[in-house]
Amino acid sequence: MASKEISDEETVAAEIDEIAVADNVEFIDSCFKREFSLSEDLVRESAKWFQEVKKVSSITFPHFEIETLENDGTLVTDMIQDEFIKENSTQVQLDEISFEEKEQARKCKCSQEIMNSTEPTIEKSNEIQFNDLPDEVKLKVFSFFTKRELCSCVAPVCLSWFHLAKDPLFWTCIYKTDFEAVDSWLLIEVILAWCKQLHHLELDNRWDITEEGFEIIFKSCQKLKHLSLKFCKQVDDKILRMITRYEKQLNSIDLEGCSEICDNSLMNLIGLPLESISISYCNHVSDEGGLFLSRNFSDLKEFNLDGIQWITDDVVNELVIKHKRTLEKVMLDGENITDRSLVLLSKCNDLRAFGLSFCDNLSCDAIESIKKCQNLNSLKLRKGTEFKTEALLNYFKSMSTDQGRNFKRLNLAECTEITDDCLSQISKKCFNLVGLDLSWCWEILESGISLIINHCHQLKELHLVGLHEIYGNCFSRIPVLIPGLLFLDVSQCNKVDDDMLEHLVRMMPKLVAKNYFGEDLVHGGPIYSTETDSDF
Repeated sequence: MASKEISDEETVAAEIDEIAVADNVEFIDSCFKREFSLSEDLVRESAKWFQEVKKVSSITFPHFEIETLENDGTLVTDMIQDEFIKENSTQVQLDEISFEEKEQARKCKCSQEIMNSTEPTIEKSNEIQFNDLPDEVKLKVFSFFTKRELCSCVAPVCLSWFHLAKDPLFWTCIYKTDFEAVDSWLLIEVILAWCKQLHHLELDNRWDITEEGFEIIFKSCQKLKHLSLKFCKQVDDKILRMITRYEKQLNSIDLEGCSEICDNSLMNLIGLPLESISISYCNHVSDEGGLFLSRNFSDLKEFNLDGIQWITDDVVNELVIKHKRTLEKVMLDGENITDRSLVLLSKCNDLRAFGLSFCDNLSCDAIESIKKCQNLNSLKLRKGTEFKTEALLNYFKSMSTDQGRNFKRLNLAECTEITDDCLSQISKKCFNLVGLDLSWCWEILESGISLIINHCHQLKELHLVGLHEIYGNCFSRIPVLIPGLLFLDVSQCNKVDDDMLEHLVRMMPKLVAKNYFGEDLVHGGPIYSTETDSDF
């Protein structure tokens, strides 16, 4: 690379860069050097520019047109408003040494060199600029930005950054949190212009997307594999027919809470290669709708009918007959489900996740059937008021070491016979749990919760609603033993002290804790997603 003379500002920036490089060598070694086999100089330059690019994400860029870009993709600096330069120039100053002091020191150094030499020394630079880095490295740096930052902070900088920000690798998935506060019409424009390779799309709670808007999306994105339209109350037969017309590769659809969906609506899904179907809380769907889906799709892996109280053992029977070789996840309401369904589901050798929201009609025989599901790693048995302590205790005692190690989620809310002895077995066998719900299990004491905290170090969420015999003294060990905990719910726990909870969230900035009144306690920052499975 040709050398160039360093300006005063670049001299100061170079000193700042040295600090950035020193702080990020380890980061670059792991993220860039390993993946791209870069030279040592290029690795260190990448670290420096990662810091500089992260600064950019906090700056609001002035509006400019594409015509203000040079051929090499760099911004024409004389077109930027003076106010913008003045506002952001302080970002390149050192913490304790002003620019003027640095400039004076440089002048003194240059004067001394001139006096001691027959020819003045001209400083040269072999520094690698960010735009000189391989595109692979730039893409790796930009991968640390959110999709909103790519749109609002990276793309407007210059033409080359604009094209990199649109790289299809960044736009294969759009999750509901990516553009949560963005108007639907603007989201549609982004999808239309940037998301030609999209295969995962979540439009949950987008009530304002019209029929025309859906058609634009589906016409533009015909490679979708997963589509989520949770609680989009405008979804009806027309929109379902539209999905079938355009999304020929769709294998997963989530229509939870779509109130216009009924039994007849489900006929519009015929023709799609669906492996996962969720129509939970579609209250106009009956047992007939469940039977229709079970009979007319092949190789179903996931089936979610939670919140539909009309579903009976007949649906489960049909589901097992047709799909027992492929079923991995089944979620049911349970209002009209009996022990017979559990006997049938125990024949599904690959069942990984099972949930019942109401287990009132189940006896301890259901627990015996669940024992046969050796590959379960997620289990929800809410409101199992007829389950006895001995049956629950025996279930966890009989669990194999491998199954216990792989168990991730457990929801036993309102299983009133759960005791500290059960928690002792859970903590020993299921020590890799990430989600645990023990709400309204009134027999649980402080000692039982202490066992969970001492052994389950991978927990992300812990629900303890209505446990009136716990004081929360063991919570003081959470920052050390469960540093990754993101959510703690102690609503209606009248003996847990709020001051203790407030101290806990100060110690753990990412934690969201709910106090007795169900109010969120956070430490001033954003509320982090717990990345939980909403079905549990």
